[in-house]
Amino acid sequence: MFDELFPAERSTSLSQSIQRPYTPPEAPGAMTGIGSAIADAFPYAANTAGSAWAAVLDAFGKASAYRDAPTAALLAGEAPPDPDALYQQTIAQMGDSPDARRFRERASDYLPDPASVGLAGQITHGVIASLAKAGAYAVAGGPAGPVLFGADLGINRAQELGDKGVDGGTAALAGAVTGITSAVGMRLPAAMGATRAQSALIGGAVNPALNVVEIGGIHALLDAADYESIAAQYQPFDPVNLAVASITGAAFGAAFHRGRPGAPKLNPDEHAAALTLH
Repeated sequence: MFDELFPAERSTSLSQSIQRPYTPPEAPGAMTGIGSAIADAFPYAANTAGSAWAAVLDAFGKASAYRDAPTAALLAGEAPPDPDALYQQTIAQMGDSPDARRFRERASDYLPDPASVGLAGQITHGVIASLAKAGAYAVAGGPAGPVLFGADLGINRAQELGDKGVDGGTAALAGAVTGITSAVGMRLPAAMGATRAQSALIGGAVNPALNVVEIGGIHALLDAADYESIAAQYQPFDPVNLAVASITGAAFGAAFHRGRPGAPKLNPDEHAAALTLH
């Protein structure tokens, strides 16, 4: 409507647009921003871990409040709380932790921007963040390290989808898929292979396959729940994700490999005694 009121100006604007067409910004080089990506990987890992465990603590606190509120009221000589109101104030609020949300907001500041960070930086960021978490859980949790690692990534996945508007049930199922595949991906390469090098090779091959299963499963879950636009964001053959999975899998195999104990070696006297006993 307004274009018809100013035909001369509109014609001038169109001619200028033709003479100076829009040029999209150039994609960053492969190595662009790799230094900042490396530096950002550690605070990103710390904040996403903080988001996961803040949510766990918040859920534990609300479950405890729901369990203990009637007893506390009885001991104080007060009327027991209304069950429905208590449920809405505690159990129904699980998954909505302000502390966890603040950790996620801080973590988003440390994500590499594809417009300014090249492919190498994006891959390096993902690898370092995963290895930092896996190493911390291996030290702190010992044999339970893979379970803690999987729980961290699974909770993060559920939170990520919840922030995008996915319902709690679907987000939880997707989180379970990520948690299981991540725990297996950390543990399996180290358990296979007779040598450290073999474990690394196995990890480099197995973990991308697990990543395809994980992301493909999440895509299928979201698609089945009518979240087509969100499902389109999860592509099982994304090259960055596959590269991160391959490198981290090889690192898991090499770092967590445990040599298999060989047969005990006997000295000549022990060998003779064993033959005599036999």
